[in-house]
Amino acid sequence: MKSIFALILIVFMMGKAYSQDIKQFCMTNPRSTTFAVVTNSDVVKVGYMHHRGVGYMPIHNGLITPNDLGLLAERAELFQQLGTYIEFSFPLSKCQRLGDFNFSCMDFRGEEKEINGHKVKGFAAYSAIQSETSFAGDYAYAVVNLSLDIDGKAYHLPMRYDLGECAIDFQKKDFPFFK
Repeated sequence: MKSIFALILIVFMMGKAYSQDIKQFCMTNPRSTTFAVVTNSDVVKVGYMHHRGVGYMPIHNGLITPNDLGLLAERAELFQQLGTYIEFSFPLSKCQRLGDFNFSCMDFRGEEKEINGHKVKGFAAYSAIQSETSFAGDYAYAVVNLSLDIDGKAYHLPMRYDLGECAIDFQKKDFPFFK
């Protein structure tokens, strides 16, 4: 009897994990790039806005070598064609809230859009808190990402924010992205 009760409780708790709202945003200060996530009923919307135009959008995260410059220029040109605002939706059942700020969504069949002649599909999104230690001390920051399939090739829109630039307590109506 206890094992049946435990199984029912586990199934109930798994269902609750998906029903939690995923709601957060990060905005650079001064305002240049904003990343936002909101849950609308059974859909999680993930969006990026480049307030100062596509010339200021993040296109890479990590080390760069001289051999990467051509690839980065190609990626920059492609990403600029996506425009100053991009939004994709994921079924809530394909997302997990892993903590106050950590979430992940993955849907390889994802929503596909045509943007300036390109077939673009959002297939993953996540956020996480990361920390590092250096001679200056400990530093924690937020890492966010939206992964896209553009014309059959995978790309990632990464961004790193200071924790002070992020929030999980905001009203959807106060956020201009989502209608």
